[in-house]
Amino acid sequence: MEINSGRTYECIVIGAGVIGCSAAYHLAKSGRKVLLLEQSTTASGASGAAAGMLAPDHEHFANETLKRLALRSRELYPSLVRELEELTGTPIGLNCSGFVTPALNAESADKLREEAGLFLPDSLQNGTEWWDSVRLRKEIPYFRNDISGAIYRRNELQLLPRELTRALLKGAMHYGARIRQETVIKPVIVSGRLVGLETDQGLLACEQAVIASGMQSGELLRAAGIEASFEPVKGEIVAVRAAGIELRHTVYAHDLYLVPKPKRELWIGATSLPGENDTRVSVEGVRSLLNRAAAWFPGLEKAELVSAWAGVRPKTADGLPYIGPLSQVEGLFAAAGHYRNGILLAAVTGDIVSRWITGALEGKLACDLAPFSPDRVRNPSFAEQAGQYSV
Repeated sequence: MEINSGRTYECIVIGAGVIGCSAAYHLAKSGRKVLLLEQSTTASGASGAAAGMLAPDHEHFANETLKRLALRSRELYPSLVRELEELTGTPIGLNCSGFVTPALNAESADKLREEAGLFLPDSLQNGTEWWDSVRLRKEIPYFRNDISGAIYRRNELQLLPRELTRALLKGAMHYGARIRQETVIKPVIVSGRLVGLETDQGLLACEQAVIASGMQSGELLRAAGIEASFEPVKGEIVAVRAAGIELRHTVYAHDLYLVPKPKRELWIGATSLPGENDTRVSVEGVRSLLNRAAAWFPGLEKAELVSAWAGVRPKTADGLPYIGPLSQVEGLFAAAGHYRNGILLAAVTGDIVSRWITGALEGKLACDLAPFSPDRVRNPSFAEQAGQYSV
C-alpha cells in the first residue's frame, strides 16, 4: 500500500476533545512533531458538554489506581492552567473555592461525616471539614432553612471545559502542532507496525498515533484488533442566572450539582441516561434538574433560563479508560473511554501518553498502569506489558 510521503508525521493524535488536545499539547511541548486530526470541531463532543469539575474526592472509584491518577491529575491542574493562560491568553476560569455537600437531616449529616472521617465537630481531614448549619448559612445563605450542615472539601476544583480544551489546542500549536479536519477510517498496519492512517482525504504516514476520539474510538480500536466497545451515557445540563444568588463554592448534593461560572451563571447537572446516543435536550430532563435545584435553593424558582445542552460520555465495559499502547501494533496508543472523568483525567492522561511515547515514563514512585491497558480486552495476561507512571 502506497502512502503519500509528502504527508508524513511523527505523531498523529486522533480527536480534538480534551483528552486528544492534552495529549497533543504534552507531546508538542516535549518536542514531538504532532498533527491533530478532528472530524468536526474542537470540543464538539463530551468535552464541550461537561461541567468541568475536578473533584476526585467526590467520586466513588472502584479502582484504587484510577483514584490515584485522578488525585494526581487534580494536583497538576493549577500549574497547567497558569501555564496555558500565560501561553495562550485564554481564560480557563479555574475556581478554587472548594465543594460543599449539604446534609438535609441529622441522619444524612452523620453519614457524611462518617464517610469523610470527620468524627469530631471541628476536625479537619485531608482538606475536608464539617460546617454546621450556622457556618453553612454564613458561607452560603441561599440554602433552604432546614439544612443540618455540610461537608466542605477545599481541595476540589472546577473550570470551563471548552476553554480548557481550546487552550490546550492553542498551546499545542504554539509548540508547533498542526490541526486538520479529517476523519480517520482505520489505522494502516504492516507486519504488526503502524505505518499510517487511512482518512477520508487520503493516507497519512506516521510513526505513532494516539486514538482519542471519544465514542468513535471503539471502531478504530476494533480495526487494530482490540474488541473494545463503548456504551453511550447521555447527560443533560441546564444553565441559569438568578438575581441575588452569587455562589463561590460548587454545591455537590446527592441528587445534583450546581457549579458557579463566570457571568453569574449556575450550571445545574446532570442527568444520566445509559444507552442514549443523541444530544437532544428533553423537557423531562430540564424539569427534573430545575425542580431538584429549587428544592435546595428556593430562590432558583424565579431564575432566568440561560441555556441547556447534552453530551454523550463514552463508558467502557469495566468503567476504566484505555490508556497506553496496543501491544500487537507497534506505534499505536489509546487514550479513550474516560466516561464522566474526561476533564478531570485530561491533565494526567496527556502527561502519561507523552511520557510513554517519548520514553520518559519510568519513575521511582510509580503506579501500575496495567488496569488501563487496551490489551485487557484481548488478553487477560496483559499486566506484564503495562508501564509504570510516577505519581
